[in-house]
Amino acid sequence: MSKSPTFRKAPAIVVIATLFLVLSCGGGGAGSAPPPASGNGQVALFISDNISFYKQVITNISGVRLVNSGTGNVCTVMDSPVTLDIANLTNSAHYVGLASCLAGRYNRIDIDFRKSVRLMDQLDAVSACSYASYLDGGQQRSLSCDPATDMCTASIRGSAPDGSVLVQEGQYNDLGIDFDLKQFTVTDFGNAACAVAMTLSTISAADMNQSGRAHGATGSIQGLDTAADTFQMVTSSASFTVNYSGILPSLQPNLDTLLFTAQTSSFPVSVLT
Repeated sequence: MSKSPTFRKAPAIVVIATLFLVLSCGGGGAGSAPPPASGNGQVALFISDNISFYKQVITNISGVRLVNSGTGNVCTVMDSPVTLDIANLTNSAHYVGLASCLAGRYNRIDIDFRKSVRLMDQLDAVSACSYASYLDGGQQRSLSCDPATDMCTASIRGSAPDGSVLVQEGQYNDLGIDFDLKQFTVTDFGNAACAVAMTLSTISAADMNQSGRAHGATGSIQGLDTAADTFQMVTSSASFTVNYSGILPSLQPNLDTLLFTAQTSSFPVSVLT
């Protein structure tokens, strides 16, 4: 069995792993002013999971695009690589990007990610594996991978009945991508030939809001105001105002100190609603 002495969780949870805050997004969400009508709509990208049989599934995602293969229109929703422990996203929707896209329908979503993936099972055994294929809409599909860069691309359908994704003009449109770990198939765990058949699907905004999923984001802290119990959390594509006044000191001692340390040391912080 292959062991890794430095196998770690994604660094985004170094400071606060289970901190529940009230999150209000300056770029969208309930109660936000809609963007001005311009022929475009804002697309907020979330990554999610359901139930995992693994303690850790460390994956690097480098890009997400909406594609209309008929018109040739492509909207890049995300192009800044992120490394996530997908097993940590059980029943949550993790915000990773915001983009302005031409309004209309797109018939597929292209997802770029690294072929290499690291797994840790419930017995704390770890394995360096490779994504080999993926399941989309009940069909097994081969991955298109570049051996020189170790990057792969998977194309999946949207959540609408016709398989499309609708971007509405002048509105914020949530796009959820579900890495359904409970349907992942792993062969040769612990060996060099370890292979993972993954399952990918899209989640509508209604499903994300009605399924009890927590919403969260990861970023750096700026403008910490311990008197008002607020700070700005900055991600690669948006800035959020976070109000943490509802957290009892008995549940999270020394919270102000933790946040101050995160701000001064530039530690990434995860926030959940």
